[in-house]
Amino acid sequence: MNTGRLTPRRRRALGWASGLLAAFAIAGFFVAPPVIKAQLERRLTAALGRTVTVGKVKVNPFALSLTLEDFDVRLKEGDGSFLGWKRLYVNFDALASLTGSWVLGAIELDGAHAAVILKPDGSLNFSDILARATAAPAAVPAAPARPARPLRIGRLAVSGARVEFADQSRPKPFATVLGPVSFVLTEFHTAGAQGAPYRFEAVTEAGEKLTWAGTLQAAPFRSAGELRLEQIVLPKYAAYYVDRVPAELLDGRLSVRGRYDVSLDAAARRLRLTEGALELQGVRLAERPGGEAVVELPRFSITGVEVDALAPKVAIAAIGGEGGRLQIRRDPDGGLNLVKMFLPPAGPSASAPASAPAPRPQVTVGEIYLKQLQVGLEDRAAPRPAQLGLADLNFSLKDFTLADGATMPLQLDCGWAPKGRVRVAGGVVLQPAWRAEVKADVADLELLPLSP
Repeated sequence: MNTGRLTPRRRRALGWASGLLAAFAIAGFFVAPPVIKAQLERRLTAALGRTVTVGKVKVNPFALSLTLEDFDVRLKEGDGSFLGWKRLYVNFDALASLTGSWVLGAIELDGAHAAVILKPDGSLNFSDILARATAAPAAVPAAPARPARPLRIGRLAVSGARVEFADQSRPKPFATVLGPVSFVLTEFHTAGAQGAPYRFEAVTEAGEKLTWAGTLQAAPFRSAGELRLEQIVLPKYAAYYVDRVPAELLDGRLSVRGRYDVSLDAAARRLRLTEGALELQGVRLAERPGGEAVVELPRFSITGVEVDALAPKVAIAAIGGEGGRLQIRRDPDGGLNLVKMFLPPAGPSASAPASAPAPRPQVTVGEIYLKQLQVGLEDRAAPRPAQLGLADLNFSLKDFTLADGATMPLQLDCGWAPKGRVRVAGGVVLQPAWRAEVKADVADLELLPLSP
């Protein structure tokens, strides 16, 4: 531009504009960061009751972005960090916000961490923060309700997050680490009919994996997608069932997956699960304390699960397991060890008020089966102890249903130790009264084991 041809008035205007732009840049890049840093540390320390430090603050006044690096909130009791992150980046899209919604172009959170502790008294290590946040504010005159301006987030990304959880309220303390955690949400709107895509992934220190992907809508709330839990180490969570079940779980892993569709829209409520499946691997159960394994299931699965919770209706393709061993014992008092292993400890019983019976759900299972199961039987209630055995037990119950009068085909086939074979086939009816019509075929059965 040839400034020599500008009038004095235009030169003064250009000088003012250049000065304001320079002042704006200086204030944004150099003045604002230390002021924001000092204010955050002072105000958050007072509000949270914990020491808060901020490593570095970056402001880009032209991109309207804010970056907080090495943010840390210390534990209130003891040494260590309660909450923090390596980097938080927030970008405000002022131009897009002129169209009717507040727009955040991007939110990026890297290296976040949190320490969650459930204390012996049942309180959390941040219960005081929750109490302050939920404290009733002073009464003020009610103002006319105004609809909140919608919010749109172009991209929300979390990477490298880590959550340490410790439960000190159990008889046996429990601790785990969830991380690294990653989460991506794109084009999220608090208003509108289009769901925002998201993906959440997390891994624990034991190699357990959680994957959650789908779409999310805020108003009305709707979400559809797929959820997977893989290789959950069941003995790890003994602290939550050790005082409820007498059995001891020596080993076992759980995997669960399924697709869901949830809508809280009053005109189209939905709560459905499709393509659901559950698989148990390497389960070994023993009698406590220190007993040997009496239940071994290499693989047990539930497949083809379809649930409509509002109907209510449950349909399952198959439930069953292949291989494995059961060691059943009848004690002198007539009780069975497997029953005793799963009976909860006796406690005070509270009489519940009588209520109308809930409607019976529609439940169907294509097949319930067991294949190649080995069963050992020991009877200590007989005049003298008896040892029996069933080899290669195969069981099948098809077309299971709770409908009145429905006949379900039944088949049972097993070997008898030391010699013999037993086959049973027929049909079973459960409702309204249990009955069965079966045909048995017993061949070469050795009777000596039955002599006690």
